[in-house]
Amino acid sequence: MGDIWDAAIARGMVIEGSRLFVKALAPIVEHGLTTIHSAADPITAIQKENEWRRNNRKGDPLGKNIAAWGLNDLQKMLNVHWFAPRGTPCFYNFFRDTLHVVSTDSLKSELESARAARDCAAHPEFLLLEDGQGFFRSAQRVLTLLGQTETAKQFQDYLSELTAMTLAGVRNMAVLNDRYPDEYENDFDEAEQVWITGTNLRRIVTDRKLAQVNNVLRKKNGSVKILMHRPRDPVCKYAMLQEGLGPDQLPQYAVDVRDNLLEFFKIREDAAIGHKMEIKTIDYMFTFGLDVMNGTRHDATSAVYLRLYPLPRAGIKKVGDQPMIKFRHTDPRWYDFFVDQFTYHWEHEAAEELAPDWDPRGELSFLKLS
Repeated sequence: MGDIWDAAIARGMVIEGSRLFVKALAPIVEHGLTTIHSAADPITAIQKENEWRRNNRKGDPLGKNIAAWGLNDLQKMLNVHWFAPRGTPCFYNFFRDTLHVVSTDSLKSELESARAARDCAAHPEFLLLEDGQGFFRSAQRVLTLLGQTETAKQFQDYLSELTAMTLAGVRNMAVLNDRYPDEYENDFDEAEQVWITGTNLRRIVTDRKLAQVNNVLRKKNGSVKILMHRPRDPVCKYAMLQEGLGPDQLPQYAVDVRDNLLEFFKIREDAAIGHKMEIKTIDYMFTFGLDVMNGTRHDATSAVYLRLYPLPRAGIKKVGDQPMIKFRHTDPRWYDFFVDQFTYHWEHEAAEELAPDWDPRGELSFLKLS
């Protein structure tokens, strides 16, 4: 939700900034138009401009109040009279000779950039912080060239605020987009106590993390808890919905869950380390998966990795777990919450421990398979 709120805040800032930008530009454009038409006042200038437009077929008549124009209106006005034949007044000469702008070419370029970035940042489908930055950056340069020091400072403050939001967004995306956050492998290798939950734990079996599970168990104080689905009806059907699979794939999905469960059971059969592994199964849906390292220690080696199970959009066959978020014990609110969540599920009356004589062949009876 953070990116949505950031985008909404950015859009609000851009809308407010656009009004402030127009408020600063309107009297300057009005002054320029009065100069170009050698008019005694803005009303007369607008009348002459509309007469010129009719005669030259150059667009629609202008409204009488320039202060009520939008940024696009001001931009179009500048473009119409930016250059003119030698000896004819124009906005280029007005900015250069009357306002003594250092670089009129830069002014025009930044004005166009500000308008284009404003249009993107305010568009309801884009929500782009970067375009908001672009608007405030270009607008701040325009105002600086025009000598509007105080307003330019306000735009610099807007830009600083949006930049901070963007940097935070980059940090969040680094967490949310990685297959695993960078510290995950190291935390797993260094842990002596690992708790793992999930619907089918494909991420552990097919991502070749079984070797890491073995390494944890071979440590002097190593221990592992596994909590996952049992390959039964109806929990497999619900899990398949979450993965975007169709009813015809139920048999194969159930076999995969059974086979993944069997991989953990094989480790538990190892006389040297098996007694350090506990396996429980549940018959209800998980909405998230957890990898908890040294959960009871609350020290620098402790970590919780959370993976949410999203429902795929229509037409999408499969969707990966996302986002994947890490919590340390220094974030006690959420770290403690998810450590407790593991404990609640582990100790739930519906959680069933696999007996030593567990027979995986009997797990798929509901499919009439052996």
